[in-house]
Amino acid sequence: MTAVVLPAPTPAPAARVPGVRRARLIGPASLVAALVACAACASAEGTTLGQIARALLAIAVTQVLPGALLWRLVRPRDGWLLEDVVFGFALGVGLAVPAQAFGGHIGHRWPAVVLPLAVAALVLVVPSTRARVRQARWSPVPWWLGAGTAATSLVALPQLINFVTRNQLRWAAVGAPQPDQHFHMALAGELLRRGPSGWPMVAGEDLGYHWFGHAWIAQICAVSGVPVDQVALRVTAVVMPLLVPMAAAALALRLSQRPAAAVAAAAITMAGGQLNVWNIPSPALPINPESFTLGLSATLLMATAAVLAVRWRGHVTVGTTVSVPVLTVLSAGTKGSTVPLLIAGTALAAVVMLWQRRPVARLLLVDLALMTAALVLTLKVVFNGSAGALTLNPEDAAAHTFLSQQLDGITSGPGRALSVGLMILGGLTRAALGFGLLARRGEQAGRRDPVVWLLLGAVVAGCCAPAVFVQPGQSQYYFMISAYPLAAVASGIAVVLLVTRLGRRTSVIAAAVAVATGVTAHFLPTSVLEPVRSNGMPNALRVIACAATVLIAGSLVGAALARTGVRRTVAAGVLAAAAILSGTTAMASSLTQPLEVRGPATARSIGAVTSGEVETAWYIRNHSGRHDVVASNRHCAAPGRPTCESRRFLVAAYTERQVLLEGWAYTPTISRLAPEGRTSLTHPFWDPALQRLNDGFYRTPTAGGRDALWDKGVRWLYVDNAFPHRWLSPYADRRFTAPDGTSSAWLLRPPAGVARDHR
Repeated sequence: MTAVVLPAPTPAPAARVPGVRRARLIGPASLVAALVACAACASAEGTTLGQIARALLAIAVTQVLPGALLWRLVRPRDGWLLEDVVFGFALGVGLAVPAQAFGGHIGHRWPAVVLPLAVAALVLVVPSTRARVRQARWSPVPWWLGAGTAATSLVALPQLINFVTRNQLRWAAVGAPQPDQHFHMALAGELLRRGPSGWPMVAGEDLGYHWFGHAWIAQICAVSGVPVDQVALRVTAVVMPLLVPMAAAALALRLSQRPAAAVAAAAITMAGGQLNVWNIPSPALPINPESFTLGLSATLLMATAAVLAVRWRGHVTVGTTVSVPVLTVLSAGTKGSTVPLLIAGTALAAVVMLWQRRPVARLLLVDLALMTAALVLTLKVVFNGSAGALTLNPEDAAAHTFLSQQLDGITSGPGRALSVGLMILGGLTRAALGFGLLARRGEQAGRRDPVVWLLLGAVVAGCCAPAVFVQPGQSQYYFMISAYPLAAVASGIAVVLLVTRLGRRTSVIAAAVAVATGVTAHFLPTSVLEPVRSNGMPNALRVIACAATVLIAGSLVGAALARTGVRRTVAAGVLAAAAILSGTTAMASSLTQPLEVRGPATARSIGAVTSGEVETAWYIRNHSGRHDVVASNRHCAAPGRPTCESRRFLVAAYTERQVLLEGWAYTPTISRLAPEGRTSLTHPFWDPALQRLNDGFYRTPTAGGRDALWDKGVRWLYVDNAFPHRWLSPYADRRFTAPDGTSSAWLLRPPAGVARDHR
């Protein structure tokens, strides 16, 4: 099969900045200022700006620098500094992950630094690659591109402040962090200390999970020396609000060569929202600091889309061919919900091109095969064949939609269909304007452009996935959230093309009508009727009918005010823009909501963490070997409850050691046994013999129990005083007691005939 190489497009000249050359620094300076603003918000809660700066420097030197050199080998000669930084970062993550996996496996930190820089040195030493790097050029961009993109990142500041307020690094006494953060820290500690050797909270469990993002955290820790908790709880939250809109802007710039499309894509990504006619505040951001992998994978997803676009638009090289499977593996290993979207979009584009442009379809089929093979390889090697309990169950999926939950369940078939349809429509909102690209006949940004079908096909797949699949913790919605930036890129490009066609005067009128319509559709229905929860489905139907009337009326008004010849276009544009702006209104309303404030917690509250518990874990970390196994008598989020919610990961998170048995939530085994939502969090542990050995020694310590624990590699015992235990001497020696009396660390004595080590 021979790929058809088309002429590579040349970026259109960008508008030059009037006045002095120093004005060009406004864009980069704005991006830096936004990064500093995010860092200042994070540093106010326990992390110094110096530590954040060290971590950012590590990212810049060992990820962005070598990655940017590689990206300049892949992209066409003409490009932009923005895409070199963002997509270079994506390729740099691809260097950081294997470097850290190797470094963690051998127990040394030098590979995290040396291996990425060695790749950069190799690119600069080899004459052919050095020449290609030097030939790559930067096209100028207006100052407002950087400033506009930076401004969109500030939408995430309330979310960032909320996150760092709840997930503090130090507590005066007792705190209640979001429990998944300890989960992320435990996986990052595993990759830092031992590589991808196993599940750190349950000994013997395979690491069948998308752990590449945690290896990325570990690599930053290894290079910068900043502790795992600071990188996981602060640095990731600082980087993602700026990284995602920059990636959306870079992809839109690559696809359209229009800076205005880049800013529009960034704005819709961060502030577009979902169709919202319920007068309910909803941020609907494509990032969430509680799941840092979401933002990291979005950047990798858009880098992969950029490589596909470069190939399909004519720049087919060895570098682009290799990049397709590499970025596919990297994206899937960071977030499993990303690559299926691109595969679905590529499949749709290939089918359309077989009908419209058969020579181009051959290349799409090659890339489809490469991505599919890479995904299968990732599932087998990284996920160990696990699908994360993703289950085909449309009936249960309908029960997890917004409308169903607002009405406390919907029993009728038509009602469930309506709730699913509204969920899909809400997910598609950001792409509403982008679907207008299919009305264009051109081979670039039109229906004969495979990239347009890639974007829209991926968005449709992402929004339909939650309609048929369920996953523990409602993780099926990550498919939809992962598609948001791609939807925004399509709409951002469409906005610029629409304004160009309509002209300034008509565009201003249409925009004003769209804003009024979107705001009215958000507030009016529940104001003249009742909130959605009131009177069940009949009232919900009335709200929907009222909102539809408002949207249709707004589109008709826009058409009536437009000039002859573009009225249909204006009507469709106003309708799509109003839907997006109803979500933007919900976004703006959410920004005025008070920050989440956790009530006073005691050591026995669910999810409570005390400063003493953390200090005990740190003591074990500082006095144990990296392969020492730690036992813990606590597996539950709170003591004294009839059911045990097993999201307890504190010991593994702060000791950075393998724990014999702590919390078993999210493990591949429990996901297979209990795929139904929250049941996985309360399901009993699947190996009662191991749990009896672990817990039995704490309740009744014996020489036989000590010997069995020693044979499993246990050297340290973590004692949480809120859970049952006895005095462990003479089988263990107490080495540390927390000042607040909540916990203690014990060193297990070796069995008879086994030499005691130097500790």
